[in-house]
Amino acid sequence: MRSEFHVGSHEGRILGDDTFADDVLLKTRQKGEREYSLAEVVGEVCAHFRLSEEKLKAPRKVRPMTEARAVAAAIVRESPHLRMTDLAKLLARDLSALGKAAQRIAAGEGRWELVGEMVGRMRATGYECPKL
Repeated sequence: MRSEFHVGSHEGRILGDDTFADDVLLKTRQKGEREYSLAEVVGEVCAHFRLSEEKLKAPRKVRPMTEARAVAAAIVRESPHLRMTDLAKLLARDLSALGKAAQRIAAGEGRWELVGEMVGRMRATGYECPKL
């Protein structure tokens, strides 16, 4: 069990850079999933809730910003290539508060389905925050 065999792109199944991994997946007819960035998560959430990034980062605890931040936290929590600490820094929020918000989203079926839809869209194409 060497650690270097459990890191890298494509869930650690393939060692090598992304070009090599994509080539191997193509040759084996496996489809790799596109990893999305933290900026794309924020952009997707901003687009869905029709918020600017500045409003999402605003210190107030009012809807829809609190709900949007919770959805972003749920997406990051379920994304093995993203870190909740990075989201907390980006949004200037407490890490534990974001974690609790992500748990609330995971417990609610309607919003949890929204998280899945957003992840699917991000894997297909990226988003930027709208200029509102």
